[in-house]
Amino acid sequence: MVYLNTGRWQEAADMALRLHKIDASESLVAAFALCELGDTEHALASFLHGAFCFPQAARILLGVRMKSPKNHDEADDRNRGIEMSRDLAVYLRGRSRRSRRFFRRVLNEHEVKALLEDMEKVKERWHDQRRSGEREAVDRMRHMQAPEFAKQEARKLMGILR
Repeated sequence: MVYLNTGRWQEAADMALRLHKIDASESLVAAFALCELGDTEHALASFLHGAFCFPQAARILLGVRMKSPKNHDEADDRNRGIEMSRDLAVYLRGRSRRSRRFFRRVLNEHEVKALLEDMEKVKERWHDQRRSGEREAVDRMRHMQAPEFAKQEARKLMGILR
């Protein structure tokens, strides 16, 4: 985050990409840095990975107001977004027009909205299924939160976003 706030895009991207498997919210940091570097396809894949893991945090970082959380996981997600927006305040205030436009287009894209809504529904089903021992929702959630899934979806979406 320090690299991103100080405009050291390549170092920010490199560090965040090293850490994203430990903390998926680092994919959001990588997305911003990669976009500033002009690498929109990888920026999109990183953003989607972070957003599938932390949908509320991703929206908060892009200035979207969120409803109150319904459960502990949503509260953690929301709190992550608030914390990250504070930590990245310098970057978020001064980010490039290209970055603002790109991520606004991404969030407004019908397919992205549908994917994020699907993730939120899967998480709700997961909460319901945890008590019953069913695995459908948790398996789907893990599949959608994998970096490979985000890369696959990014490749599909790049044609639409260009």
